[in-house]
Amino acid sequence: MEHVHEGILSTNGLSSAINHLERCRRNRYYELLSMFAYAVNRRHSENASYSPPTPPTVDAYLANNKVVSHGTLTVAWLAYTELYSSLCALVMK
Repeated sequence: MEHVHEGILSTNGLSSAINHLERCRRNRYYELLSMFAYAVNRRHSENASYSPPTPPTVDAYLANNKVVSHGTLTVAWLAYTELYSSLCALVMK
């Protein structure tokens, strides 16, 4: 939800939240790939005949970990603003 919250507060709204999520997922892929390469190097140094599995491509990873749709973000945004507006109304009384 923090990603949705950041998108709501930005000037670009929900579209910037989706772009932010896509960047986060792409960065996460490269972090995971780095950990994978480290583990492969470690195992290869222990066993020279070690044959590692092939990691998924960035496109395959992003397809399996899709960004939420605009509709889902809109529903979350409406729920957030409804809660926030009722809280503001109570505080203002």
